[in-house]
Amino acid sequence: MKTGIRLLAAGLPLFLAACVTTAAAPEKPTPAPTAESIAAEPNVLLACEGKVERRARRGANASDAFINNGWAEIERGDPDTARGVFVSALSLFVENPRAYWGLGVASHLSGFSQQTVSACFDAAIAKLPANAALYSDFGRVLEERNLDRRAVEKFTKAVALDDGWIEAHVGLARAYTKLGDAQLAARHIEKVRKLKAE
Repeated sequence: MKTGIRLLAAGLPLFLAACVTTAAAPEKPTPAPTAESIAAEPNVLLACEGKVERRARRGANASDAFINNGWAEIERGDPDTARGVFVSALSLFVENPRAYWGLGVASHLSGFSQQTVSACFDAAIAKLPANAALYSDFGRVLEERNLDRRAVEKFTKAVALDDGWIEAHVGLARAYTKLGDAQLAARHIEKVRKLKAE
């Protein structure tokens, strides 16, 4: 499974159906942080700012193993555990953009502040500036937080990098629908239909 699809994986078929039929999908509120999340957020923000305690350098391979485990925890519905795993991945190899990416998704799912979530995604983008899936995931997180104009910026960047990235067109359709721009929403719904037909 592509990393960029992970955030959307569970709800993508229903999500696409809602967009393609122009039905408005229900708003998804930003998750409420738990007591554990509130206590952990300052450490996550420091990690995303590159201020993580580094262990003996084991390199990208060891870091990647942790990252894969982090995504597995997200898929199991445990973003708090995933967050710790992604921080461990950074301590092994601070240059690994996939760790920042995963930390951004896990932080969002844990209900962290937008400052922390954005810091994580911004760190990933600084290291992977031409990755459509990354911009699409960031856009999806912003859209779920009802930051639709910012989401449009990220989805638009994803489409500019890869016009065939269906998740970005789905995100644009949703965001434009929420912003009340039916014409632009329809354009991206049509693009989704064409991409699905290919």
